[in-house]
Amino acid sequence: MKRYVCQYCQSHVKDSEETFFCPECKTPHHVECWYENGGCAVYGCDCKAIAEQVESNEAVSVKDILVNAEYLLNKKKYTEAIGECSRVLKVDGNNNEAKALYNKAVTLVNAKIKLMESGDVSYDNNDYKSAEIFYKNALKYTDENESTIVRSKLQVIEEKIPQIKKRKRINNIIISIVIFAILCSVVYLGYYFIVLEEDRAFADIQKDDNTTEIQSMEKQISRYEKFIRKYKDSDNYEKAVSRISFLSANLVNQIYDDDWRIALKYVDKIDEMDNPNTHKDLTNKIYTQAEKEFNNNIENAKQYNKLNKFNEAKIEVEKALSIIEYFPESEISGKKGKLNSNKKLLNKKITSSLKYNSINKEISEKQEELKKFGVDKSYDVVGISAVITDVKSPTVAIAKRLSDSRLIAIETVNNEYTKGDYIDIDCVRNGTVTVYDENDLEIILPLYVPASYSFKNENQVSSNYEKESLLQRLSYLKSQRDKIDSLLRLSL
Repeated sequence: MKRYVCQYCQSHVKDSEETFFCPECKTPHHVECWYENGGCAVYGCDCKAIAEQVESNEAVSVKDILVNAEYLLNKKKYTEAIGECSRVLKVDGNNNEAKALYNKAVTLVNAKIKLMESGDVSYDNNDYKSAEIFYKNALKYTDENESTIVRSKLQVIEEKIPQIKKRKRINNIIISIVIFAILCSVVYLGYYFIVLEEDRAFADIQKDDNTTEIQSMEKQISRYEKFIRKYKDSDNYEKAVSRISFLSANLVNQIYDDDWRIALKYVDKIDEMDNPNTHKDLTNKIYTQAEKEFNNNIENAKQYNKLNKFNEAKIEVEKALSIIEYFPESEISGKKGKLNSNKKLLNKKITSSLKYNSINKEISEKQEELKKFGVDKSYDVVGISAVITDVKSPTVAIAKRLSDSRLIAIETVNNEYTKGDYIDIDCVRNGTVTVYDENDLEIILPLYVPASYSFKNENQVSSNYEKESLLQRLSYLKSQRDKIDSLLRLSL
C-alpha cells in the first residue's frame, strides 16, 4: 500500500487509519496535524477544521472508498463508482485496485450508452426489431430507474411490431408490382441504349454536319474520330471516315492561307485513296504557304544580320529550320545544312559582339591613359610585318607588307634598316610620302612611324616603358577588334 505524505508536517503517515483527506482538495493529513493546523495545509484551500469533523466520518480510508466503489458497480451505478475511484486516484495515481475498478466502470457505462444509443437510432428509423434487441441487452447494465424507462420502450415496441408485419406484407406486394414494371422498362431501355446505341450516336453527330464555321468543323471531326475509335466494327464506320475526310478538306481550304500548320494536321485526315486529287491539291497549297514563310524567315535573318541584330537573326533561322521539319523530303529541306551553318555563325557573332564591346571599352581606357604622357590625340596603332625593299633616304625606307604585298613607307632614324631586313613593329599612320621608283616615276605611299618614338616629334613626350606597354596593348586590342569586325561583317 502506498504511504501518504502529510501536507502539514511533510512526513509519512504510517498507518492508513491515521490518514485524513481534506474534504475539499482530498489532500492527505495526519488527524493530529489537521486539527493542529486548523484545517487544510495546501496553499489556496480554505477548508477549515470543524469540531468532531474526523469523528463524523469526514475522514474515510482508501479501502473504504474502494469498497464503496465496488458496491456501486454491483448496483449498476457506474458514474458514481467512477467518481469514487477518481477520489482515490487523485491522491494515489498508482493504486492498481482503483484503476481496475475505474476501467471496469468505464467499460460498463460505455456498453450501456452504446446499446441505448443504438436502440434509440433503430427506434427512430422504425427498425423496431433491432431496437428491441438493443434495449433488452441494455437491461443488463441499467439501474432500477433506467430499467423502468427501457421497459416502457419495449412495451411500445411490442405494440408496433404487428402493425409493421402487416405493412410489410402490403409493401412486398407493391414491390413485386414495381419490380415487374422495372424489368419491362429495362428490357426496352436495353434494346434502345445497347442495340441501337451506335446508330443513335452516329445520327446525333451527323445532324450537326451542315456547318461552315471553323471551330464547329473541328469539333465535328473530333466527334467522328471518337466514334470510329469506340465503334471499330460498326456498320457506320466507313460513313464516319468519309465524313472526317469531307470535313477536313473543307476546313483546310478555309485555313491553309492563315495557318498552314493546323491545315497540315487536317490534310492528313483526308482519305488519299478515295480523294487523291483533293489531297494533292491541298498539300501543294499548304507547302506553298510554308515555303513563302520559310523564304520570309531567311530574308528577315539576312536583314537583321546586316543591322547587327544577331539574336533576332538567329530566331528567324530557327523558325526556318522548324518549317523544314514539317517537310523533310521537300525542296526546302536541301537548305537545312546551310541554315545550320548560319545558326552556328550567328552564335559566334552573338558571343563575339559581347567581346567586341569589351575590347572597344578597353581601347578607350588605354587611349585615355596615354593622355598622362602629354598625348591628347588618339593614335591608331597598327602592327606592321614587312620586308625592306629599298632605302630612299636616311629617314625613309620602302617595305612590302607580308599580309597584302602592298608597298608602304617606314620612317627611320640614321639608316637603321637595310634592304632585305624583316621588320615586325607597331606603327602609327602619319600621312603620305612621295618617292621615286627605279624608272624615276613618282609614287605616293602611306607613311608609318614606329610607335616606339612616334611621339617624339609631337609634344616632346619622352618614351618610357609604361607608354610602350600601352601602345603594344592598344595594338593587340585593335588587331583583335579587326578580326571580330571581319567576322561580324560576314553575310548569311
